[in-house]
Amino acid sequence: MPTPAYKGASQQIGLWFLLSFVAVAGFLAVTMLSIHLEWEKVLGAWTLVPSLTILIGGIAVALIVTSRRNRQRIQRVAAWLDGSGYEVMAQPTEAWRADFAAPLVHLLPSLDLRTGPIGIQWFAVQRTSGVRLFEHLYITGSGKSTQEHYHTVVAWPAEHPDVGGSGLATAPWLFMAQYNRFLRRDVRKRELQLPEFADVAERWSILGDAATAARFLKPAVRAQLDNSPKQETWCMGAGWVCCMFKGVVDAPQLEQFLAHSRNILAAATR
Repeated sequence: MPTPAYKGASQQIGLWFLLSFVAVAGFLAVTMLSIHLEWEKVLGAWTLVPSLTILIGGIAVALIVTSRRNRQRIQRVAAWLDGSGYEVMAQPTEAWRADFAAPLVHLLPSLDLRTGPIGIQWFAVQRTSGVRLFEHLYITGSGKSTQEHYHTVVAWPAEHPDVGGSGLATAPWLFMAQYNRFLRRDVRKRELQLPEFADVAERWSILGDAATAARFLKPAVRAQLDNSPKQETWCMGAGWVCCMFKGVVDAPQLEQFLAHSRNILAAATR
């Protein structure tokens, strides 16, 4: 398989686990020490206060550090976008999220962005032609088993010059994603089972309209899709052409993501 055109940035998961591990280790160490020194004879019910303070304090430090690093990442993304011709909102309010997402809100369920506009972390709009770009986060699970799901989406409106006269944004719906083997078993029965798409279908689930798929999947597009990471998704119709990456991006990865998706769209519209 060719080297992917881009990949995600670190989500600080390793740092979070390291700091949390230190907090838990500190809690256990102080707890064992208190048992060994028989602090309960002196402190009674207050015996666990020192160890709990270390645990809670350590987790608080982990949250503060990872949150700060995430804010710094978003600031770098915003700075790069501002210099690349976008109006950026790095810390949108709920009202701004809803206003930004209004033209796209009908697409969010198809992209599995489960919390809708409220999950938008930052957004940007191209100053000249209205391309919309945003990061979305939703969380699954609870307690110790929570998992963060980041998605970065770029959406071209039907009238954008990059879409040209292809009609892809207004064509009948097409959705393409690369699922793992388990998920694809459930999706396969709805895929386009046509021989002309067999080479693409080895990696991609192709759902929707066959004519739109034929219009999009030109030879040059197929060649560039070989360089798409597994976390990439494409959809078109309902007024937009969208490319989505399931993961966190910093400014360098965002630049690569946009360049790759623009190249594919350019190949589709030639």
